[in-house]
Amino acid sequence: PDRRDLIAPPREFLGKHFRDIFPVEVAESFQDAIYKVEDYGLDQEFDFLTEIDRREMWFNISICPLRIQSQDYFGFVVVMRNITERKQREEAVKESEERYRAVMQQNPECIFLADVETRVILEANQSLQRLLGYSLEEIPGLSLYDFVADEEEDIYQIIMQILKDRNFYKGELQFRRKAGTLVEVEISVNSIAYRGKKVLCVISRDITPRKLAEKQLIHTATHDPLTGL
Repeated sequence: PDRRDLIAPPREFLGKHFRDIFPVEVAESFQDAIYKVEDYGLDQEFDFLTEIDRREMWFNISICPLRIQSQDYFGFVVVMRNITERKQREEAVKESEERYRAVMQQNPECIFLADVETRVILEANQSLQRLLGYSLEEIPGLSLYDFVADEEEDIYQIIMQILKDRNFYKGELQFRRKAGTLVEVEISVNSIAYRGKKVLCVISRDITPRKLAEKQLIHTATHDPLTGL
């Protein structure tokens, strides 16, 4: 293997105790794993981070018991793997998820993800919680039918339109709050990949003030200001 993938050249391991090779904290983990192999006869495994040539590198160590039936001998088989690339990918995914959650939770617009097949809410932000009056613990598990005030068949047609025609929908609906009151919302919906499956990503905003203003303008334009006729 490439020298950069190794903690030390193979020849430097020969005839040495693992405490001579590994940093102190790694050697302690190594010793603890060996004790467990000796005591319980079970394989042990752990990861550790170290610096080699000014590069941070991750390694995985697995230890299993070695028995030779023809001799009264007991030892260990130790396998060490360079898992730096895997850890970097995991960290990149973790950072991406953290950014996603930060954007989602801090967004003033109401955002939620719904399962395409069941219409069940998978995830939602705090803005939706405030709009509907549910706690964040109550929202996952609700379905669209629990708070969308329109007929179920209308919802189904919207979903089918999103998936079959143009993969995007924008329109207006009414949401029913937990207390039973209705709120006018504008929604935009598209389908995205989420944890290996296709889901609906719904962004909604309260347009009640706009609707009230529109009604007031219509009333003003069509009625006499003095008589109200």
